[in-house]
Amino acid sequence: MDSIFLRQEPIDVVDTLAHECRHAYHYYLSPLIHYGTKAVDYVHDNHATPAERDAETFAKRISVERFGLADVIKHAGRKLESCPQDHRWFWQRYLSLDITTEIDVLKETRKLLFDNASKLKEEQEKLGKTFPQIQQAAACLPEEDRRQFLALASRP
Repeated sequence: MDSIFLRQEPIDVVDTLAHECRHAYHYYLSPLIHYGTKAVDYVHDNHATPAERDAETFAKRISVERFGLADVIKHAGRKLESCPQDHRWFWQRYLSLDITTEIDVLKETRKLLFDNASKLKEEQEKLGKTFPQIQQAAACLPEEDRRQFLALASRP
């Protein structure tokens, strides 16, 4: 953390810290969340992963607890109006987040991995590369699931 980060508006600082701490929590909850997210990032929008949605919801919840809903909404509205056009989606989504939403990040990440396994295989074949995150994610699965996932997602 540096002085430039700490000079941001307090809501931004709290929101960012809470978001990143939630990712650390994900890793300690289950490394599959971390490695699974990294693997599916090759074929799935990173901002739509269960871990990212959960971190954003958690961060907003913490900001609301600290600053109040009205101030957080006002702050996000100002950000929405002043940000570049290509960042508007983030603030629109932030404003729409329901802070009471509970996401089973582990269950949803596992499902996302298996749902995208064939896409991962296709992308690796298309690029002629092997994504190391597939092996890392597989290592976090029980043996039977590991074999199944690797058969679906690995390059021959």
